[in-house]
Amino acid sequence: MKKLLYYCIVIVTILTGCSLNEDVKLHNDIKEYQGVWRDTISSANAVYIEDLIINDNSIKYTLTDTTTHVILDTLSGTFIIGNENKIGWICYSPISNEIKQYSWNVLNLSTYQMRLYSIIMGQRDYKRAYHSSIKDYNIQDTLLEMFYYKKYLPLHKKDLIVKFGDYNRLTNCNGITYFTHHPLFGKISFTENYDNDSIYSYTLFINDWNQCVHFFESDYKKIRNINATTEYIDSETLETSNNVIIVDSSIKQISFKPINDYDYWPNVSHYLGDNLRTFMDDYQTKYVYRFHKNVDLELDEYSFQTHKDSICAEIFVDADSNNIIKQSGVYLMRTYLSSKKKDAQKELEKFACLLSKKYNLDKEGVDENGNIIYYYHPKRQIDESPYEIRLRLRQYQNGITKLYQVAVNYILL
Repeated sequence: MKKLLYYCIVIVTILTGCSLNEDVKLHNDIKEYQGVWRDTISSANAVYIEDLIINDNSIKYTLTDTTTHVILDTLSGTFIIGNENKIGWICYSPISNEIKQYSWNVLNLSTYQMRLYSIIMGQRDYKRAYHSSIKDYNIQDTLLEMFYYKKYLPLHKKDLIVKFGDYNRLTNCNGITYFTHHPLFGKISFTENYDNDSIYSYTLFINDWNQCVHFFESDYKKIRNINATTEYIDSETLETSNNVIIVDSSIKQISFKPINDYDYWPNVSHYLGDNLRTFMDDYQTKYVYRFHKNVDLELDEYSFQTHKDSICAEIFVDADSNNIIKQSGVYLMRTYLSSKKKDAQKELEKFACLLSKKYNLDKEGVDENGNIIYYYHPKRQIDESPYEIRLRLRQYQNGITKLYQVAVNYILL
């Protein structure tokens, strides 16, 4: 009798279990999970989007701030199906350089909805989504899309990090760089100003080059080409412009700079006070240089011949006996040379106007040859300025002809 009762209990248990299992639909077919899934998360200050892209047994996850288009987190890896409606992800994060593993219970899965639950992550309700390609992305004004980030600037470096994120920065890139979730560009990099921690300009890493670059040719004035780089301004002349757009077709990047953060020539002020080796590492493999003693300053001068890149004729630094750089500067290209002093003075005044947009004019002077020298400082209070900028004419003899060349010197104070 006891054995019979035992068998009855076992049979009832099995039947009950079968009945329960019949009520729960198992999702063991990987085809059910394929596609793009999206969940929207709202907070007091922002709206975030989680995207899952499942393709065969691979998965990509992104968490995006919809206000800034900046990706806060991204993962790529393997999608695994377990028993009893469990799935898992084993992913690598290029932002944190870590391998992460997540496990989920599948509460519901249909053609248009996927509801997941995790003890750590809570519940997520993903809806099936369809990513638009660039071609069918409705762009009212591409240029406005690319100027979008100007509304956040200028910002202090700390404020930028608070706004766009700290842990999701890409530390292996120049500037402060983030992934972006946008059909036109894949990354954005903010550039720090050399003289302070403020951010004035940014660079976009373009996804579809042809979609973006032709807008500048019709809306802005081209001022020059340097190798693969083309520069545009938003006015008829450089002196009256507010913005400069630098288009680099070789690496498919576009930089947006206000005129007060723009350098018409290479800015070498950041080498001041640094070791000579830093400067040599940047230039020695690209250009030939000549060495001589700067008798006036009693310093060693290293002058690199950079004219092949159409940047300027020379870039130079002067270092003391401890190889500490005390002066740096540039001699502008031979197109600024003139046998007429009046023409050279006009070139000087043009660049003086440009420097005045970025630095504080202290005074004007005249050298022993009667040439004007403009003195600038990066700070309004001269005693707070780490260095001085001198814009001047360099006069020299070319045979029997006097020639003039515009020079910019950065001098450590």
